[in-house]
Amino acid sequence: MTTKYEDISVSIVEGLGQFQDCYSTDLYLEFKERLEGLKGKVEQSLQEGRALKIGIVGEVKAGKSSFLNALLFRGHSVLPQASTPMTAALTKISYGETPSAKIEFYNEKDWENIEALAGEYDKLVDEQYNNYLQKQEKNRNSLKPPVIKTKEELLSTFQVPDNLKGCKELVTMFHTSQENLHNYLGTQKEVSIDDVKMGLDNYIGANGSFTPIVKHVELKINEEILQDFEIVDTPGLNDPIVSRCMVTKKFLSECDVVFLLSYTGQFLTQEDIGFMCKTLPSEGVKEIIIVGSKFDSGLLDDNKSKDLRTALAASKYRYDEQARENIKRMIAVSPNKERLYKIQESLPPKYVSSYLYGAALAKKSGKPYSLEQEHMIKRFKTQFSDFVDDAGFLASLSGISDIHKKHLIPLKEEKKRIIDEKNENLLNDNKLKLLSLLGDITEQARSNKESLAHSDKQQLEKKLDTVQKGLNSVRRDVKSVIEGIAIDIEKELLRLKNEMEAEVSNHTDILVSSSTETNLRSYKEGWWIFKKTKYYTETITNHEADVSDVVDNIRQYIVESKRIANLCLDKSVDSHVIEQKLKAIILAGFDMSDTSFDEKEILVPLSLLVKKIKVSNINIDTDSYVEEVAGQFPYGAKNSEIHRLKIAQTKVLGSVCNKLQAEIDESLRKIKVELAYQADTFVDTLNEKLMQNIENIKHQIQNKAESLLRYETLLNQLGDYKLQVKEMEM
Repeated sequence: MTTKYEDISVSIVEGLGQFQDCYSTDLYLEFKERLEGLKGKVEQSLQEGRALKIGIVGEVKAGKSSFLNALLFRGHSVLPQASTPMTAALTKISYGETPSAKIEFYNEKDWENIEALAGEYDKLVDEQYNNYLQKQEKNRNSLKPPVIKTKEELLSTFQVPDNLKGCKELVTMFHTSQENLHNYLGTQKEVSIDDVKMGLDNYIGANGSFTPIVKHVELKINEEILQDFEIVDTPGLNDPIVSRCMVTKKFLSECDVVFLLSYTGQFLTQEDIGFMCKTLPSEGVKEIIIVGSKFDSGLLDDNKSKDLRTALAASKYRYDEQARENIKRMIAVSPNKERLYKIQESLPPKYVSSYLYGAALAKKSGKPYSLEQEHMIKRFKTQFSDFVDDAGFLASLSGISDIHKKHLIPLKEEKKRIIDEKNENLLNDNKLKLLSLLGDITEQARSNKESLAHSDKQQLEKKLDTVQKGLNSVRRDVKSVIEGIAIDIEKELLRLKNEMEAEVSNHTDILVSSSTETNLRSYKEGWWIFKKTKYYTETITNHEADVSDVVDNIRQYIVESKRIANLCLDKSVDSHVIEQKLKAIILAGFDMSDTSFDEKEILVPLSLLVKKIKVSNINIDTDSYVEEVAGQFPYGAKNSEIHRLKIAQTKVLGSVCNKLQAEIDESLRKIKVELAYQADTFVDTLNEKLMQNIENIKHQIQNKAESLLRYETLLNQLGDYKLQVKEMEM
């Protein structure tokens, strides 16, 4: 019969606590700590594994919020939609009984970068407007004088990168806000939300007072499905804010599955694929699903097919080929080949229409169509002879149910299997350790019972004298063994420090992409009225490095180095190896043929003492090192800046290496202090433990019959406890 670990935790600890005079108190405390600690570990593991983490990547036009609302929230508009590209917040959405949001604002450095980029926007606009004015000035003497337009009238015609436009938009909003936003830079704010849309409007809405300085939002919503899922909804823009880009990557690297959304009307363009490439982390994501969104528009764009079945097949084939060719073309010229290969492996895309899904839900519930839905259904009826205005048909055509059935549910089940296996392993590992401790308690209780049954006080004192003499005879040898262990650990950790330095070279690659632009230039040749305009082409080659590659290098170096260092530390301070060395040297001081000597009386406290020699794991905060590089290159690195980026990377990796080596030195210092203490006190402490046990038995002799009965009761209960631990479940 299986028993829940919570029940065992209470019953066994209480039971063992009643017999602490029959065995070592240290054994009781360790068993109690491990069993009660298991509850926390299991609960933490269940908490960690409760949610399947889903990342959403795509431009604003891709309709990410509509897709998520359809896929997860039965078409209800739970997630707010971004008003403009730059106000699209990086949002992490999870379950919470009370809806709330934690808002993180840009820090001072972030805002300086945004203002600098907005300044670049002004320079480009002014330059292009001045060129326009110069051209108009040349035409001033013509028969029909030109009409001079204002800068504002021409803004839409100027060639300015989207990231600069976005930063200019944020700065303008910043200065027109009713709040003193400078006071909020570098801070966080938690707000309760009764209505998600209304509650967040002031933070990510088009006219929100705080919108321009919001870096990211962690949103909790009381939606049952979010007990199974956690969503990372990324900004739909090639993010110019490097620090926010880093947070996006960090969130996405924790995801189990990432949906890459692209609007079928402009399906998987070069910009789309490039954006996906830069946003996706280099590792961590287990599955990628490419989604062609707003598929209803794609179908209606097919003017050749008269029936929907033919249009479906033709549209899917066209978009499949478009995706395949565009990605293939990008692989040939892009430095991000690994991520592109990962995207390529997820082909063919899946196609969805949130509009059609919403129409299906309306039809099913008997509600009237919205104006947009009604217009769309009317177009389908007009264009395709076999179109059926039926809830089931519309739902099938939307593709949402297909993704839910073929991707979400299997992933959820796979996640559950992995979590269950993880928890089962956690439980089994702890079962073995708990059973081992119960075995130690049993051995000591049985040995104490035998001593009590067959010894008097004089014999116990003689046994104590024998043990003390034996331990004193090996005192110097024990000290030498422990000092030798300290020397071996020091050698191993010095080797580890060198390995940390060598590991740096595995994390220095930066991919540099090159592009050329050809400009038509002119110059005047000749004299006075005989001057002629000559033309020539000027080709400029630009090189660009992605700062996110450097960030990935730093992050991966820290992760790998911590893994190597902690494995080495655990191996160096191996309690089992230390115990075996001490056991061999201590038992050599005793006459093993002496029937009054029981080695178990020494080995149990010896094992407990050795387990107290511990080492703490090395842990280093990644973010501060990442921000050090990201802050130096807020706009990326081009041409001559690439060399500076490489120098910055070398410097930061060197700083990380130095920090790791300092942590290793500190661990070594603590270990040496602990081992030096043990070398001087180990035999005395062991002697004290044995003396306490024998003194306890001498006290029990006064009520021998009652004490023997207590031992018998304990030994019977220990048999039951072992069975309960063996069969306990989560």
